[in-house]
Amino acid sequence: MTHDSPSPDTAKFPATIPANQVEQPFFIVGPGRSGTTLLTSTLNRHSRLCVTPETHFLHYRRRHFGTAAAPPDFESFWQDYTRWPRFKDLDIPVRRCRDRILASGDTSFANIFSIILAVFAEKQGKPRVGEKTPGHTRYLDTLDQWFGSPKVLFTIRDPRASGASQLKTGYRQPELDGRPALQRIVMLARDAAEWVDIYARRWADAAERMDMRMVRYETLVAAPQDEMQAICMFLGEPYESGLVARSRCAPSPASTSGVQEGKTSWTERHLRKSRSAVTTASVDKWRGELSRLEVGLIEAIAGPTMRAHGYRPEANAALRQLGRAILASARLLLKADDAAKRVRQRLLNG
Repeated sequence: MTHDSPSPDTAKFPATIPANQVEQPFFIVGPGRSGTTLLTSTLNRHSRLCVTPETHFLHYRRRHFGTAAAPPDFESFWQDYTRWPRFKDLDIPVRRCRDRILASGDTSFANIFSIILAVFAEKQGKPRVGEKTPGHTRYLDTLDQWFGSPKVLFTIRDPRASGASQLKTGYRQPELDGRPALQRIVMLARDAAEWVDIYARRWADAAERMDMRMVRYETLVAAPQDEMQAICMFLGEPYESGLVARSRCAPSPASTSGVQEGKTSWTERHLRKSRSAVTTASVDKWRGELSRLEVGLIEAIAGPTMRAHGYRPEANAALRQLGRAILASARLLLKADDAAKRVRQRLLNG
């Protein structure tokens, strides 16, 4: 028996789009704060397209089952997975998905994921579904194998801007305690290194064999109509003028996961902003949010990859070198802090 679904199986669907008639899905990936949510909200306005909240499906599979092709016990997996907040965010009927999976005779992770996406599209009443999980950049080969060369929209944003934006997120703010200035340095360095790994390796490796299009955040907000026309052409869909208009009805990603993780207020602000009119207001905000030293650190790590993708480093060599030195010191001090905390905890515990 399955537990109660987050969305009743008797719920009325907006239109009859049988799951087996849903067209091949597409995927939206990219670093955090690089425009994936903005792109999702925009595409959700299309009459033929819907995009899921972040499923993190491939993260879930990797964490619990490694690289297994299928769960060893489907019913046990299904009970656990459908209790996960990321699944509940989809707001689709548990039983409808389960019955379709079992009726297909295929309980592989590839087929489970495909049917989940198809049922989401069915509920939205649209024939084409996209899936957005930024961190699925780590699993591009898997998506390629499972979905037969799907179309992938790969967002990119200036790492100085995305790094500054990451510092303000609900999931990063709790980490800025104790020594916030040092924590900022370490976080910015970590994000810059991840940015380099994504665009110097993951993008470069996959772009040679997959059907991918890079979506530049700065272009999307500066010339949204032109960019969305190009994106629709890439997806093989007609462009619709309402895509870049202000909308109050774009589906909301991630509500229950935000509640569970205690980030509701930030999540709500983030989603409201993604539904607002597209502007260039955030393009250069990093200049007032990062110190010159922080900018130098990011550019010291990401400089060559930035240049390769059209972003111009601005800090001089001395600042970049100083940024690296400060990073090394910050890591040592934070490591010492952690060690001291462990000692104090042991003393308190007797």
